[in-house]
Amino acid sequence: MSSHREDIRVQDRVDLALRGGDDRKGGFPGRGAPPIRVYQNIDVTLREEPNGPVVERRKKHNIFLNYGREWISELVALDVADGYFRTDRIKYMAFGIGGTRQRISSDVIRSTAASGYGYTGFPDDWGTPSGTTGSGSGDPAQTDVDPDVTGLEYPVEVTRLDYYDDISQPATFPQAGIVRFTSIVGYNEISIGTRTSVPISEVGLFTQAAINNGLDDAPLPSPPVRYMVAYNTFDTLSKTTAYVLQVDWELRFS
Repeated sequence: MSSHREDIRVQDRVDLALRGGDDRKGGFPGRGAPPIRVYQNIDVTLREEPNGPVVERRKKHNIFLNYGREWISELVALDVADGYFRTDRIKYMAFGIGGTRQRISSDVIRSTAASGYGYTGFPDDWGTPSGTTGSGSGDPAQTDVDPDVTGLEYPVEVTRLDYYDDISQPATFPQAGIVRFTSIVGYNEISIGTRTSVPISEVGLFTQAAINNGLDDAPLPSPPVRYMVAYNTFDTLSKTTAYVLQVDWELRFS
């Protein structure tokens, strides 16, 4: 399995104007401190029970998105009169059957509900939460190496009309500079109704602002309303009522 790592480099660069001096003569290097790098590691597992034995696993690096960079920069800065540009923290994960790592053929996924799938609009069309508007065509195209991604390619409900799963609180800190977010999808979540086996192949990390407009808003690519800060597509894991789906997502600052 291929893996991808992306560095987000934050350089503490300072421009100084020294009257009567010249940094070329005075030995002022102007290089700043070493970069701060942010690594994103994700561990997606099917388990017999929460934190229990692993049945199947996908473990790799994901991509931190352009929107994530924007979010971090606004989160650490003050607006006028000590106001805040942003106050929303990471709170949700959402799941989908899109992404280029989907291993079930598109024709099978678009087939009738009798097959256990029946996502008739996959992957090109998406309608309301109660159904799709078209027959769909082609194959998934969204990758986790494109920082311009803004949503899931084909999100699925965790429970009826709810596409977002709450991350366990509080977040954990395995060691200095690492924060871990954990989402545990229950036996009867995602695999609901006639879709008892759902071929999960993508996941996104979202801030609190994701559901400001209501839980019925699917986390689709829809700029400028964007709340997903990181994204991953992985080889298909079939979520059934026999297993829980657990995701441990780490951001590492080093």
